[in-house]
Amino acid sequence: EMIKGRLDVVSVTGSHDYGVWAAVGAFFLVTGTWGAARRVWTGGRAPRDLLGKVLAYDGPGGCRAARIVEVEGYLADDPASHAYRGVTPRNRPMFGEPGHAYVYVSYGQHFCMNVTARSAGRRAGAVLLRSAEALDPTDWRRALAGPGLLGRWFGLTTAHSGLDLVRSALTIRDAPPVPTALVGRSARIGLSTGHTLTKAWRFYMRGSSGISRPPRV
Repeated sequence: EMIKGRLDVVSVTGSHDYGVWAAVGAFFLVTGTWGAARRVWTGGRAPRDLLGKVLAYDGPGGCRAARIVEVEGYLADDPASHAYRGVTPRNRPMFGEPGHAYVYVSYGQHFCMNVTARSAGRRAGAVLLRSAEALDPTDWRRALAGPGLLGRWFGLTTAHSGLDLVRSALTIRDAPPVPTALVGRSARIGLSTGHTLTKAWRFYMRGSSGISRPPRV
């Protein structure tokens, strides 16, 4: 019932330096009920602004929902991005309209979900949803602590790639913004080469037990 209730618009503010992502259109779902929300695009910071939002899937097994606690940003001119070498049948959603799902297979078995988004002047981009916390308190807190675990918990496959995250069964719901003091940043996980290797394009919620890897001390 909490998921299906009215969701009010919120704004995200702050003077933090978000570098190239500062021009990305932030993705929000506002003032809607289940399956009837509208999309609002603002000049914001897509990876950071997705923290705290709720990913929900009304699938064959019922409705599942989890709060996003860790994300990573990938742009078209980023060697780590699937869009770096141009459009392919797999990565086509990254070159389409922002606010859609891009689901790919990692190591032949893990389905990883992204939200398409891009900054001004760039032809493609996406935000990887690395981790989330299930809203059902009976679920293990670290059940979604990694992109593959997140995809498995929601039952995602490449068939979900390209879905509109407003009008499909797979949606992102608005939630109160995460305070700046609770937002951590670091380099992205698992990268080894490229000029964007040290970019702090990983955002996570400090104090969350659901993130895939604890911050370095």
